[in-house]
Amino acid sequence: MSGNPHLEQCGFDVASGTANGAVFFYESVKAKQKVNGFYEWNELQITTWPQGSARTLPIQAFFYSDPAGLADARTNQKEFYSDSGGIVVPIISVRLPMTADQDVLFNFAPNDQEVMAGEGTTPSYSEQPWIVSPMEGATVTPPFRISGKSAPGATVDVCLEGGGYCFGAPVVADANGYWFIDGAQLSPGDYRFTARQTANGQVSAWANNRTIKVP
Repeated sequence: MSGNPHLEQCGFDVASGTANGAVFFYESVKAKQKVNGFYEWNELQITTWPQGSARTLPIQAFFYSDPAGLADARTNQKEFYSDSGGIVVPIISVRLPMTADQDVLFNFAPNDQEVMAGEGTTPSYSEQPWIVSPMEGATVTPPFRISGKSAPGATVDVCLEGGGYCFGAPVVADANGYWFIDGAQLSPGDYRFTARQTANGQVSAWANNRTIKVP
């Protein structure tokens, strides 16, 4: 024995088709229970899924533990929603313990989500569209994403306060009411932007202004 536990580790091959794979998996579970160092960890390696298989991926959640991770989780959630044809997977925050007597904390927050599922989560065509991100008071680094919800199929204008500058051409909400503007650019400064939707020949009022800062 080397005295270094990291040099005495073992792995278990549980790939599909492996003989006695269930036995190996169970042994890996028992081995995990023997990891008793506070700063030790257990890992699972998986093969890459083929391209175009988003609708069958067994993804249950996207996790983050800091503000930068939330931005990445939102990007992953939005891309998975688009690539899978509308499957919504939640974003969950994880707070890791600082001491051995603390627990790991998991939390779902509606404000963390880039996309949401469920009835009653789409404004009618006569209402103001909802702005999902960036959040109020957020600091964003160009290029950044602006997203929200409106009536399905509505055309959405997203502009700075006063309507003097709009972020590209109007976007069209998808069948679930989601709309996205990727690659938004602004010079450093403080800004207030808003959005309105047009559907069934009716133009909504502008949404409440959202304030952001570009460093």
